[in-house]
Amino acid sequence: MSTEKSEDLKYELLGYLILFILILLVILIFKFFMFGLPSATLEKNKSLVQYYEKEYQNFEAQKDIYEAQKKESYYEGIKGHEFDEQWPEYFRSSEMEYKNVKTIIDKIALLVDKNSKKDKDYIDAMIRQSNQVLKQTAQIYHYPLKRLKQAKQASKDYKNLLVSVDMAYKEAQEKLVIVKDNSHRFPYSSRTELATILMKRAEEAQEIANDIRIQDAKGEESDVLALYDSHTTIKDMVKKLDYLAKDEQKSKELLWSSGKLLVDMEVKYFLVPERYSWNNYSEYGGDTKYTYQPIEVGYEQYKTLLTKENARLGTSLSPDHYVMSPMYILHGQTIFDLGEKWPSYSTHAEYWLKELYPKYYHKYRIFRDDLSTELKWVEVDEKQFYRHIQHFGMQIYSKPYGMFSNEVIEYASPPAMVFVDNEMYGSWQGDPMQRHWKFYPKYEKIFSPYMTQDYYSEEEYGQWIKSQVMRVDFYGLTHRYGTYSPETYQHAAHLNSHFVRLYVDLLDLHLNTVRYRGIIHEESESGGGGAGYGSSTRSAKSSGRSLRGGGPGGYGK
Repeated sequence: MSTEKSEDLKYELLGYLILFILILLVILIFKFFMFGLPSATLEKNKSLVQYYEKEYQNFEAQKDIYEAQKKESYYEGIKGHEFDEQWPEYFRSSEMEYKNVKTIIDKIALLVDKNSKKDKDYIDAMIRQSNQVLKQTAQIYHYPLKRLKQAKQASKDYKNLLVSVDMAYKEAQEKLVIVKDNSHRFPYSSRTELATILMKRAEEAQEIANDIRIQDAKGEESDVLALYDSHTTIKDMVKKLDYLAKDEQKSKELLWSSGKLLVDMEVKYFLVPERYSWNNYSEYGGDTKYTYQPIEVGYEQYKTLLTKENARLGTSLSPDHYVMSPMYILHGQTIFDLGEKWPSYSTHAEYWLKELYPKYYHKYRIFRDDLSTELKWVEVDEKQFYRHIQHFGMQIYSKPYGMFSNEVIEYASPPAMVFVDNEMYGSWQGDPMQRHWKFYPKYEKIFSPYMTQDYYSEEEYGQWIKSQVMRVDFYGLTHRYGTYSPETYQHAAHLNSHFVRLYVDLLDLHLNTVRYRGIIHEESESGGGGAGYGSSTRSAKSSGRSLRGGGPGGYGK
């Protein structure tokens, strides 16, 4: 008898244990789906890890290829480019960026283990930023490899390139004569001025080719890479001079200038509630569904609602039970009227959060020739907004005189930096060892109100050229431009901007760390040292002779 009771007790305890485990499992599942990270965020994190591993393996392989190519016979003549253009720096900078991304991936892993829905925005921002850095980093370290490939090709075509440069130079001279002879026929007075500047670039390219001939005559190793650059530049100048001489439509394209400055940013948050109402005293129920129009809420409300996504907001009786129409209030803000368009036959209702989403906005100042106009707010997509989250107060689109529309520059830079070293806008001033760029008065009037310095030095311009070669954004020599710079949002032109007044909190002057309330939590902790996080060109020296005047401002893109 006692044995039977013991067995019954044993099974009873086992049943309670199983029930406890099931309840615990249900709680964990509920917590995971209701308050855990969305599956989309987890998938993006998984893709990021795979992307990083693939890119880093490729980076290691490319370093080996780089060292192998330096053993080619033509390398001795182009060694100066390795120093002037700092090719090893590209690999060191890339290595640092991969380490930064790995640190962020490890940080994301810890947050994923916590599995808290409130970390979703933070994790998404870090994933987005890391993907951008990985993409840019691949472009950075490929540059030295591309240069070696160009040198190899130029070594094979050495004699043909010298002949081609001479022929192109003569052709450029002929085109310039035609432009000058026909100047009276064209309504654009700057045509001859631009043609003269293009011809000056062609002359510089011809000089480099002549220097290479002298090297060859002395029995020295030829700089075939400088020859390649000169040939590319002079052919481009001939093409543009030809358009100025003959093609009216293409000439117009070369003779207008444009720039886009990001002067303000904003994020708005919207929720869409849904009401299910019924008659509690009718056997027919009379169930009715009503979807509200999107409602704008503040960031504090948005953060709270994030934890309630796809969850019930509350319940209500018919408005007849209240002195005033019942309201849904959150953090002291009236969100919506619970009784809006209430069905007359319904007695009870419950409210669910159907949608919760942000909208992103930019405001631009447009430079068109020598005019400046500020546009109204424009909605941008999430990708565009976060692409430029670090570029407050910077120029994010540039099309200088002498460029075609398909040559526009979309890497962010200090205001009007793209227009430096282009004699349509100004000229170099000062001592030959410490030159600075001076804009003509009509351009200085529209550019200077948005610059945080009186002028750009030749050294800073050289660094910008390097950033364009690396295809990365440029924040100035001392990172004095962009969202991370106190000089930007303390500048008179931006003090009254929506972004400065509502979103920016300076946390640490030394680390240049900025928190965005309502945009993202905090950016990478890399300290702003690389392609995706800050200026990766601060310590880099300007390029060698073959690249002077070869950047976008010098029509050599």
